[in-house]
Amino acid sequence: MRRFQGIAAVAIVAAAAVAFASAQGASRGVSVVRGSDSIKGTAGNAGKRYAICIGVNNYEDAEIKDLEKARNDAVGLGAALKAGGQFDAVFVMTDDVDPRFDAQRAYPRLANIRGRLAYLRDFIRPEDLVVVTFSGHGVADDTGASYLLAADSRNSDPYETGLPVQEIVDWLAGLRVRKALLAIDACRVSVTTRASRGAAPASIRAEQYEKAEVAAVFFATKTGWFSFEDLETEYGIFTRFLIEGLGGKADYQYGNRDGIVTFRELGGFVEDAVSSYALGLGLKQRPYTRVLGEAYGDLALASYSASVDVASRSVPAPEGTVRGGYGSARVFSNVAGRLLVDGAPYASLERGRRLTVDDLPAGPHFIEIDHEFGSFKKEVAISDGQRSDVVNLVVLGDRPPRVAAGTAFAYVPGDASTPGFWLGESEVSFGQFAEFVGRSGYVAKGAWARYYQPAFEMYPVIHVTWEDCVAYAAWLSKKSGLRVGLPSSAQRELAAAGRPGDAYPWGADWEPEFCHGADSAAQGALPVVGRSGPVQEQFPGMDVTIGGLSHMAGNVREWCSDRKASSDGAELAAVGGGSWRLSRPKYFAAGYSSFARITSSEDDLGFRVALLGD
Repeated sequence: MRRFQGIAAVAIVAAAAVAFASAQGASRGVSVVRGSDSIKGTAGNAGKRYAICIGVNNYEDAEIKDLEKARNDAVGLGAALKAGGQFDAVFVMTDDVDPRFDAQRAYPRLANIRGRLAYLRDFIRPEDLVVVTFSGHGVADDTGASYLLAADSRNSDPYETGLPVQEIVDWLAGLRVRKALLAIDACRVSVTTRASRGAAPASIRAEQYEKAEVAAVFFATKTGWFSFEDLETEYGIFTRFLIEGLGGKADYQYGNRDGIVTFRELGGFVEDAVSSYALGLGLKQRPYTRVLGEAYGDLALASYSASVDVASRSVPAPEGTVRGGYGSARVFSNVAGRLLVDGAPYASLERGRRLTVDDLPAGPHFIEIDHEFGSFKKEVAISDGQRSDVVNLVVLGDRPPRVAAGTAFAYVPGDASTPGFWLGESEVSFGQFAEFVGRSGYVAKGAWARYYQPAFEMYPVIHVTWEDCVAYAAWLSKKSGLRVGLPSSAQRELAAAGRPGDAYPWGADWEPEFCHGADSAAQGALPVVGRSGPVQEQFPGMDVTIGGLSHMAGNVREWCSDRKASSDGAELAAVGGGSWRLSRPKYFAAGYSSFARITSSEDDLGFRVALLGD
């Protein structure tokens, strides 16, 4: 049985329309939602309420990359919990405190964080609610154990100078509290400011804490994916939607509109809202949330009061707002389902094909897709003469992701001719290949080093020969204790199809803007030729398979394990996929492959690895 791991969505473009919406407009109304003056008076929510919100922008170690909005995350969450959450005590620890005059020990060095945990141990009782949030950098060791980097952590020894996440979990267990939320945004895109030739710690692993005795665990992104700072607000994307959810959206869009935001409502809202927003921008971020509602009841986090538009599930615009005109919504889903607009059934939605909803009055609307794996929900703003693109990208997995030596693998189910196997979720990056060369002393045959800079560590490595790729896989095998190699062309073809029979990761139809090719708009492209080149692995756009593999259609072509001799006796190896240099649809299809000399070293040719015989 497939395990549901997440959903995603959004974007915006332009067009116009007039008819379905007028019927919908008649069903609209305003519902007044009133919150509770005392959350503690609601069933199951007695006891005091405590929160610790930690945010680190500037690290003392110059080798750890500073952030811009982690500090704002802590302050914003602290304010939201104190206001709507009716918390008795909220302790905000941020690095803008001068450590020389820190009588309250609010500067987030490791000793102060541990001191705050120890201090609260004497006050918290089992019936109390406890929230711990962290925004900053985090790393994981080879065993998967995760560490949060305090302001005084050192890049040279992050595990000894960081705070183990397990230490917080054990602290909560020791308190015997049954109402606790651990929210962590510590998978920011890059930790170090220098090359990853020395220690290259992996990002933290959300799934590591699935069995922790904590009522709820929210991570900003799943294992192997990334966390981003928001360009529209002063927060990280994850925190932005946590705050919006606490402010009421989690209840009136995803819950029962009773004026109370619960753990489960907040988890559902954050997963959908962050995934939708991030993937609409082409970013690879999908939260991981886990709520033990069955064990502990649905727990209240915040209360709010608002007037809610019943149809669009949004707060109506203030009086005097200029309205009028019509727009449209173009909806795409990589799974078939039933489309609802403002709560009313609209049409059946075919997998992998777009459907346009015309004649929507300007203003907010609520789009829902009920499908075999769950449901997708999205509030969409419609403007006069504009078209809003709504994209539902369901990512599933027969099994949870597997992480070996910092590389995330997704399971690819087999078919009649190819057994199931594990394939790297992303192409091997410059940073990963640089670590291999630095640690092993290997002298590469390709010209990869000509393009490598520390700032490029998240881009797929290029200019590597087939033998370079095989050498990397052998080194990773030794490091991980697993058999690692290149996938065969048959394996890659199976993995690159979104569903059996699909030509592309997103479905049957060619959509040039869905992957990175010569005709797509590059975002953060590596400047190989002018401003053109491959994009970073965290920018897949819609080039994500239903199994969670990114850039299987475009970005760079990939070496495979198959070999043969050419007519002149030269040794050739298979190459699969399209690239930033190509534009013809056939090159991006799952079933397309070609051959190149194993000594080839090209600026649109890289690789990914697979687990062999496992």
